Amino acid sequence: MKLLKMKSLYSCLLLILLFIITSFDTPKGWHKDGTDPDAYSAGMEPGSGVSGSKAGTIQSVRGRITGYCSLVQSFKPGRYRNKKIRLSGYMKSWDVEKYAGFFLRIDGQPTEGALAFDNMEDRPIKGTTDWTKYEITLYVSDNAQEIVIGAILNGHGKIWFDNIHIDVIDEPTDKKGTIIYKGPVNLNFEE
Repeated sequence: MKLLKMKSLYSCLLLILLFIITSFDTPKGWHKDGTDPDAYSAGMEPGSGVSGSKAGTIQSVRGRITGYCSLVQSFKPGRYRNKKIRLSGYMKSWDVEKYAGFFLRIDGQPTEGALAFDNMEDRPIKGTTDWTKYEITLYVSDNAQEIVIGAILNGHGKIWFDNIHIDVIDEPTDKKGTIIYKGPVNLNFEE
């Protein structure tokens, strides 16, 4: 009987420790979302960023997962209207089962839904990777009402993301955001 109580106490302490280790503070301006957000812990993790500072993170915390989780931020299009924008940022992954990536969505009126969307599902981050820069480029039309950005984890694993930027692009680009220059550049290899 005493051994059973000790095992039960040990199990409870282990669950509490696991919860503390995998609980993260939600960063200002961001919120947790997705189709199965309770299967994940999401927020920011001190000391895990590209340069050793804080980073955003999403980690699976449940055995059975039926969807994805994202850490999301949205804002008004304002100065980005009628411009092509690039979301860029760094992400690293640990044991990602299905896929992870950044996403960028341009929303219109509620009846219109998404005017443009890219979640990197066609170029997913899987398995374990080191810090890598990723980019998404979309056009923000005149009737855009909101821009939504974030990181997504689908399935088991963990991701960290950091140094996210939104830039206006004047040069034409392909779908992945790679610039297609209007003329030759850096022919002397000095840039």
